Amino acid sequence: MLKKLLPYEHTFFKLFNESAEQLELASKQFHTMTSDLSKAKHYADSIKELEKKGDKVTRSTFELLHKTFVTPFDRDHIHELASKLDDILDSINRAAQRISLYQLKTLPKEIHHMAKLTEHSATELREAIRHLDKMKNTDAILKHCDAVNKAENEAHEVALSGIARLFEEESDFKQLLKTKDIYDYGKFIIDECEDLANIVKGIVLEYA
Repeated sequence: MLKKLLPYEHTFFKLFNESAEQLELASKQFHTMTSDLSKAKHYADSIKELEKKGDKVTRSTFELLHKTFVTPFDRDHIHELASKLDDILDSINRAAQRISLYQLKTLPKEIHHMAKLTEHSATELREAIRHLDKMKNTDAILKHCDAVNKAENEAHEVALSGIARLFEEESDFKQLLKTKDIYDYGKFIIDECEDLANIVKGIVLEYA
């Protein structure tokens, strides 16, 4: 079990939760964006602001890590967790900016499905991270992480099917390249969500 937490150690968990909340909000915006392309710039701007807030939280986490001698768990795990939360939010922002920049009028149903799975994964990750501070309900944490793993597997199958259909049906080469780029970002985002789930699992298995 984790040792009795000192007051400053609670700040780490507060920051983790803030990052996870920003990630969930961005994933919801991104999911909505894929089916409401007429307001793509609005969603892209909103996600960009969430990414900036996420950057501030990440910097605060690293500053606290630098100043704290006794941490709630391994320093490398803290760095990994904070970095991966920031990475996923950054990837969602990049995907959103590209959708807006490309001025896409339509997106395949598979990309919308992948965005839905990303939102689902972000919610599961937020729930898993919310329980990290007490480490009492480890079964629930692992269950949330497993849900992310399942979502990644589903997203992989959806992406393969969608990309195959894209190359078969899309005759406009520019449109094909733009859409394929969004597919690639979608796959990368969900892969990063699985990476984060595995980091959380590692922390639980080592310290619970």
